[in-house]
Amino acid sequence: MMLPCPLTKYKFGLQKHHYQSNGITNIPCDNSNRKKICLFTHLHHHHVLNTKSALKIIRTLILLPNHLDRVDLFSNASIDSLMGNTILSYTGLCPFIKHGK
Repeated sequence: MMLPCPLTKYKFGLQKHHYQSNGITNIPCDNSNRKKICLFTHLHHHHVLNTKSALKIIRTLILLPNHLDRVDLFSNASIDSLMGNTILSYTGLCPFIKHGK
């Protein structure tokens, strides 16, 4: 689905404890300058939402497009139940190079 990120305007019940201190990232979304993005991939990688949470947002966009400001999908959810397994960054030596030889 190619749409602008809804997390620029709506939070879908996400609370500060979901996105402060190593939780869901980039809330509100800072990619508002892009008109169209692959929304599932964006939610998964940019916001670190798991598949189930990303699909909940996409389904809501399809089924309730005129009520997004009133939709609460996540206020009772734990951070662990929302987050995916995306590794945001890793700095280290490449394991495929023999260092020092």
